[in-house]
Amino acid sequence: MEHRSDGSRDLRVLHFEGWEGDLPASTSELLHLIDTLESTRAHFTGSPVVIQCIDGSSKSGLFCALCDVISRVTHDKEVDVYLTIRELHNVRPQAVTSVVQYRYCYEVAQRRVKNLIMQTSTALGTNM
Repeated sequence: MEHRSDGSRDLRVLHFEGWEGDLPASTSELLHLIDTLESTRAHFTGSPVVIQCIDGSSKSGLFCALCDVISRVTHDKEVDVYLTIRELHNVRPQAVTSVVQYRYCYEVAQRRVKNLIMQTSTALGTNM
């Protein structure tokens, strides 16, 4: 959301359609959405972000957990997926409730780490 001098605001809406069941159909598309969200947040600092799904927790809770996991991997270069989800449960107990969702969080973290390693090796001109 961007504030204008006349008091009105611009609203940015990111909509993800590739999520019919418990998990997104495409992890790469979900990672792209997370990257787009982070880029948008960096451009519009101070603007609120609202994440929602049909029941308020199943998909949005997993998405929030994944955003946090990805952020920690990207910025801290490490992540404790279990602790990250446990902290999320303090504010949203209904988020990430199944073993399948936990496993998916680990898989997404692993995929991001592999992508970061490939980007680094490409930038350094080495093959890993």
